[in-house]
Amino acid sequence: MKHKIFTAICIILIVSLVGCGKNSDDNQSSDNTSGIYDSSAISTSDNLIPIDILSLDKAAVIDIINSQSNFKTGENIDIQIPEKTPVLEFISRNSTTQNFENYYKEYKSMFEYLFPNHTLNENYLFYNGGSSKIEYDDNGNKIQDFNKVKDKYEDLVSGKEGDVSLLYDETWLRDVTDWNSQVCFEMGTEIGAGYTVINKGKTVEICGKIGDFYPCLESYDPVDHLELVASYSPDSTESYKLSDKEIPINEAVDFFENYINNLPYPSNANLEISVIGVDVYKVNNNIFGYNFLTTGSYQGIAFEHLKNGTMTLNSANFGNYLTSGGNAFMVESNDVDILYGYYRVLTIENTKQYNKVINFETATEKISSNLSDKVIFDVQKTEFIYRRKLIKTAEGFVDVEGGYPNEVVPVWKFTLYNPNDGLIYLAYVDAKDGENFRYYTVKSGD
Repeated sequence: MKHKIFTAICIILIVSLVGCGKNSDDNQSSDNTSGIYDSSAISTSDNLIPIDILSLDKAAVIDIINSQSNFKTGENIDIQIPEKTPVLEFISRNSTTQNFENYYKEYKSMFEYLFPNHTLNENYLFYNGGSSKIEYDDNGNKIQDFNKVKDKYEDLVSGKEGDVSLLYDETWLRDVTDWNSQVCFEMGTEIGAGYTVINKGKTVEICGKIGDFYPCLESYDPVDHLELVASYSPDSTESYKLSDKEIPINEAVDFFENYINNLPYPSNANLEISVIGVDVYKVNNNIFGYNFLTTGSYQGIAFEHLKNGTMTLNSANFGNYLTSGGNAFMVESNDVDILYGYYRVLTIENTKQYNKVINFETATEKISSNLSDKVIFDVQKTEFIYRRKLIKTAEGFVDVEGGYPNEVVPVWKFTLYNPNDGLIYLAYVDAKDGENFRYYTVKSGD
């Protein structure tokens, strides 16, 4: 079974920061407080902390970047900074317990909401966990598949099977030769905790069979089968024809975010899903589809996504820092066909609101001064995001029972291209003081 969800991916290799940075010490200190933004001087009824980019238009952002001797950028720069939001640091964790009856009830209610004209067939409802698993013999032949929920329902309710995840897939365990609006809905142990696959089958129906059969919906990702046309920022006004009509990218993004963040499940959602990039794919000669790169966001600030445009962070460079990521595909202007990753719930603890945050100009100067002045970096993207760092136990292990606790802090992030070595550089400074500079390199197009 192929899963493309990147929720809380733990990277354990630590990157070496020797060679290109002037100062790569994560604990570097500075007495320079210029550019510190003191929100106590702002009179607002709801005590929101404006991020300084509010006072800058795109032209000003470009001017600030180009004022650095080792930076350059242009009109194509991708700027993703929230307009007005509280700036926080906190501890987050996932829930580690499950009440199967509640989970099962909410799962079925969400199924009915997602597929209002579709009846759930118990013959295609499976679960993963406990005694239910896929096993193969030495020759690669499957000798065991997932159990059906209807066959083990009492054991699931009693807790005998432990925590499980549910999978409904009408293409599972059979070769589909004739398409009849099959659907798939897979959900992790807690609704909204991240691990999710939704496939309504529209893209598969348009594309047709792969070989003699239609593909299994649970593992189908259009990215694996379609031609990439171009990549855009979420606010792009470029327009492509979907299966029913042409629609600008920014309008499609608005539709998707409104649709996904207004699903009634889970009832205790405290996160939203945000689009941080859009890849356009050619579905056939006349139809295109929008592939949204998505991440969770908390009170207006997005968590770091695993993928930046066509560059995937697969180099295991992040140490104990975590990334989240998912994607969704639209092939119709009024529906979401495929979804990988539904992150709507986190436990939030020990919240602290900052009274000061460095502005964009100071962040730019901090990052520029810590990179080589022998290179002119092409600044491709700038973001204000949350970074999560895994909290380990005193013995150095991941605290699974504690729900994978994370330290979450706001950072300024720059994505830069180095023409000298052909690598993408991801550079960060903490938003509260401009310290803790660090960077990582990945290959463009990986």
